[in-house]
Parts: sequence; C-alpha cells; structure tokens
Amino acid sequence: MIICLEGPDGAGKTTLAHQLGSMCFMFFNTQVTVLKRGPIQLDPIAEYLEPFVDLVEHHERIMILDRWHVGELIYGPLLRGESKLTVRQANYIEMVMASLGCHFVHLSAPVETLESRWDQNPDDLVKRELLASIRGAYFHYVVDKAHWETWPNGFPTDGTFDVTYTSPFPGRYVGPKEPAVLLLGDRRNNNSLPWPFVPHRATSGHWMLGAFIAGEVDHMRVGIANANEFETCDLNALWQMLQRPPVVTLGRNAERAWRMVDAVEPQAIPHPQYMRRFHHQEFKSYGQLIKAAMR
Repeated sequence: MIICLEGPDGAGKTTLAHQLGSMCFMFFNTQVTVLKRGPIQLDPIAEYLEPFVDLVEHHERIMILDRWHVGELIYGPLLRGESKLTVRQANYIEMVMASLGCHFVHLSAPVETLESRWDQNPDDLVKRELLASIRGAYFHYVVDKAHWETWPNGFPTDGTFDVTYTSPFPGRYVGPKEPAVLLLGDRRNNNSLPWPFVPHRATSGHWMLGAFIAGEVDHMRVGIANANEFETCDLNALWQMLQRPPVVTLGRNAERAWRMVDAVEPQAIPHPQYMRRFHHQEFKSYGQLIKAAMR
C-alpha cells in the first residue's frame, strides 16, 4: 500500500507522514517506509518509479510518500521555469501507484497558517511570497481529479485506509482495481522497469499517454497490461480480477494473444508505436477510440 501526501510547504506533510508511519506499524504490524522526494538527478520517470519495485515483490508493505510527483509539476515551473517531469509521465506514475493500492492525499492549510509556519522556519529556496501561489496550484491540480482526497486539517478523525487490496499481477498491470477499459499491448521493449508502456520520452508509451490527454481519457479509469507477457489462463484471470472490463488490443500480437482467451470481443486498434512513427499528430483521434470503448 502507498499513502501519497502532497501539498504546499507548511501544510504538515512531514509531521503527518511520520505520525501515519507509527500508526501503520502499530496497527498493521508490517514494514513501513517513509520517503521524502528530493531533486531529480537524471531520469525523472525512473527515479519516481524505482522505489515502487520493492512493493511489486512485497505488496504487503506500506510506503508513505512525503511529496512525490505533483511537487515537481508545481515547484519545477515556479523555481526553475519548467518541470523535468511531463504531465504524461505524472499521470502514468499515478496509474502505477493505483495498481499498488495508493491513497492520494492533498494536504492544505489557510495561507495565513502557511505564512506563520514559514516565519517560524524560513526557507531559503521557497520564498514566503510564493506560498499563496503554490497553495493555489495544488488546489488547481486536484480539483477535477476524483482520486485525490483533500485534508484541510491534517488526518481526519474518520480517516481510514484499506490495507486489504492486493494488486492483480503486480508489476505486469498498471491502473485501478476496476478500470473502465483494459488496454493490451504485446511485450516491453525496455526491461529496466517491470511495468508496461513506461513513458520515457520519445517512446510509444509517452505518445499514448499524450493521446489520453488529447482524447480526454481519464487515466485513472484505464488499465494497461502486455498480453504476450501472460499465459492465456493468467490473462483471463487478470481480466476476471478487474471485473471484466471492455478490452482494446494494441496491435496484432496483442489481438492474437487475447483471442486465445476466448472471452469478450476486443476492439482492435494500431499499436501506439506505429501511430507515433506514421501518424504522430493523431493524438486526439487515437484517444477518442479508447474513450469510446470505455464502459
């Protein structure tokens, strides 16, 4: 399980992260890791995903994130003029986190509270006059994203976490536990990370995540797996665990693999690698094909 805490400086993320860590260890008697995101060094998508590889093998453990990907989207433009992480990559990171049972929490506080806490502990990097803009940027980010909870006053008295969720085929599936559509590719070209379609820049995964945005596809309602990395019985088991969503096969290899399951008729569309090479600008129409298949 992952608990992701995001919010402006002074909202209480670090304090709450350690409080939650103690609570989780006490009540669930499992290993708890608290991670605080530092500056990106080389490859943003790898640096945000690599800490989750341990949860693929040990999904009973709990990881608490004291700021993660959203921080780069907000602080990067304010402090450096740009984010090193693309929105497409950030969306994919959330899909991976969802597949590992993530609770997305936005912490906030009134501007006066943030400024008062800054006065008590001034920050050389984040100037006091930026606090209101940062707070507003976080609200703007979460306002239309149903998977984010906002806690304006720390941990709510009725706050609970579901620790019973077990990811179906962790590492080979990304997305929510009941997606509105299941996208099936064939095999990974890059095995450095276990997940399908990891959106390194200039890859088919990055192109496809762009098509989601252009076609107004909610990434948190999409599941993704590579059909040719499953035995037929396991591919069917994955589909059953996901509550039998509509299936979209990406390319002929995926379509052939899915037809061996002998289940629901798929919608077959070209692989995003083909689209990126030969129809690069058709983001919107490709995304709309996926959106039309969603239940």
